[in-house]
Amino acid sequence: MQTDITFHCDIDYNFRSPEEQVRAFPYHDYAICLHTHSFYEINIVLSGRGVHQIMGTSLPVKAGAVFIIPPMVPHAYYDTENMDVFHILVRPEVIQKELKDACCVEDFCCSRKLSRICAQPLTHPLFCSCSKRI
Repeated sequence: MQTDITFHCDIDYNFRSPEEQVRAFPYHDYAICLHTHSFYEINIVLSGRGVHQIMGTSLPVKAGAVFIIPPMVPHAYYDTENMDVFHILVRPEVIQKELKDACCVEDFCCSRKLSRICAQPLTHPLFCSCSKRI
């Protein structure tokens, strides 16, 4: 397991323009050292197997595994065997806007799963910026 972050992926490098809000693409036979980035990343393992290191934990992965990685969370893939991963990169402001809109739905803020996905406590202003609930 790696402990030192090797690099940081910048938004400007990974998105083709400021207008591009979401970008999606596959990587074939994928492995990458420990890194962070300033956007959300959704990874879907399409085939093969390997190990996903995220937040200091190593998890065996295979086809069908899905990860939602918030900004600045260190992660890596290693010991991979023919692992193809589909990546969806999402600018943080897109997720934040959607969460603020969803917060207006009754009982939305009760979801503990959402807090893990977004790596924010449910008391964070991101979840409670709505003055009127639907």
